[in-house]
Amino acid sequence: MTVTGDEARTLEGSAGPGPACRLCGVALAGPLSILSLLLGVRRSPRNPNLCNRCAVHLREGVAAPVTVLFADLAGFTALTRELGPARAHRLADQFLRRATAILHRHDAMIDKYIGDAVMAVFNAPIRRDDHPRMAIAAALEIQAATAALGDEVGRPLAANIGVAVGDAHFGRLGSDELGSFTVIGDVVNLAARFESAAEPGEIVCGEAVFAAIAGALDDGAAPPAEAAEVKGYDEPVALRRLRADAGLRERLRPIAIAPASRRRFGIAASIAAALAAPCAGFYLFSPIVYALGYGAIFESAAVLAVDQFFDDGPARLTLTAIALGSALLCLVVVVRARLRRRRDGAGPASYGEGAQERRLLALAALSLMVVGFEHYVHVVLYGKALGGFH
Repeated sequence: MTVTGDEARTLEGSAGPGPACRLCGVALAGPLSILSLLLGVRRSPRNPNLCNRCAVHLREGVAAPVTVLFADLAGFTALTRELGPARAHRLADQFLRRATAILHRHDAMIDKYIGDAVMAVFNAPIRRDDHPRMAIAAALEIQAATAALGDEVGRPLAANIGVAVGDAHFGRLGSDELGSFTVIGDVVNLAARFESAAEPGEIVCGEAVFAAIAGALDDGAAPPAEAAEVKGYDEPVALRRLRADAGLRERLRPIAIAPASRRRFGIAASIAAALAAPCAGFYLFSPIVYALGYGAIFESAAVLAVDQFFDDGPARLTLTAIALGSALLCLVVVVRARLRRRRDGAGPASYGEGAQERRLLALAALSLMVVGFEHYVHVVLYGKALGGFH
């Protein structure tokens, strides 16, 4: 998405996550959020400004251009020895909480925490053309917040931050039970190396990232380019070193996307999310769809019961229609999901998506088999016309 004109608003100083999903507009706070919760829609743990449905944009097997940011507390090993594990843990927790809130305001997804470090990804699932710029804006704000944290605890604190842009592959690593969803690619390695090369209070970035924010620098304030030896790279890598700059931070204030068609949220948006948010593309199936799938089983079983014990023609026809409709809806949802993946070139379904699809297909198939068996017994074996009476 591109931020233009009245579809943008600044977020500087915003307190806490927004009241609605930034992509689909479903209510995540206030009275309507109760409806969302009942329908299985809640905040995504990776970015609370999104709902869990829109977070499924992060599909496995997809490669996309992203900006990756690594940030950690400078000199944390020495701090741990000085403060002890308990106090060092509290300090790291305060740092990560503040950094996370800043990253969320800048539309980043938290990939993981590693000790006192945080790894964040920009441009997924919230797509924006200015993701390198947003990463530097977040990095500058993290440096300011870290210095403020140091003032609060009575010791100088700073962060080491690395930022790189490039293509990354989304996927799950590890076992099905303990595996984590993450991004893999040279951009991740490079951002980690930049973070290691940063001095306390510095933001080290590549030339592509620097080019995205160079226009916001004061005349003569551009840091010189360096050709640094980076572990794992045969050739020197060009990088730039940025320091905390209140003026630059102000000029790179974060902007939130507010698509014109989804500026307001309400009951309609919440109900739409229940059937799968439009932006999710049916990759996370709604509890309502599952309820229809299981309902089709019970309805088809009820058709047998009515036919065998009550012999009620109108009831049989009604239950048969409901069972067939529910089963067919499950099939439509799965087919749409597969067609959308094929259209987007997304490759096969992820482990979780595949399990969901197989479950819905099984429910639909079983319902159709039961209804088909009942129809066979009713029409063929007993010579009854469909919907006929004894």
